[in-house]
Amino acid sequence: MLLENIKKDFNQYQTQAEQGEFLNLRKQAFAEFEKLGFPTTKHEEWKYTNLKSITEKTFESTCEINPTIDEMFRNAIESKLTANFLVFVNGSLVNQLSIIIEKDSSIVISSIAAASKSQQTVFNHHFGKYAKIEGEAMNALNTALLSDGAFVYVPKG
Repeated sequence: MLLENIKKDFNQYQTQAEQGEFLNLRKQAFAEFEKLGFPTTKHEEWKYTNLKSITEKTFESTCEINPTIDEMFRNAIESKLTANFLVFVNGSLVNQLSIIIEKDSSIVISSIAAASKSQQTVFNHHFGKYAKIEGEAMNALNTALLSDGAFVYVPKG
């Protein structure tokens, strides 16, 4: 059940995504996940974690933001906050709910989706370089289905 939804979601994303290294890495990760499948208790690292109850369920991957909640949220925190505050809904950065204070123009705080386009060089240099996907089904699945998140870049110095 879950596997069919994951394949459907991944295929749908591919039709909407722009070509580039970000998409290519996701395709590579998805191929690795398809090869490995979900880990079972027969895998040493997963011997105490049975995923069967999760993999047999159906999950929805959509979420809508209620405009009233947006307004209430902003009013509750905006006046009290003097720091960056990033809000995520289902893994996607929601700019209208986030507060990003840019004191230094060399620091970049944005969504991964935006950074993959506007900060291509530094994004491609780091994205997918730290969590190994070869032989790691859950890392591969996470990389394959990643559509957004936070991108924070602070240059040396």
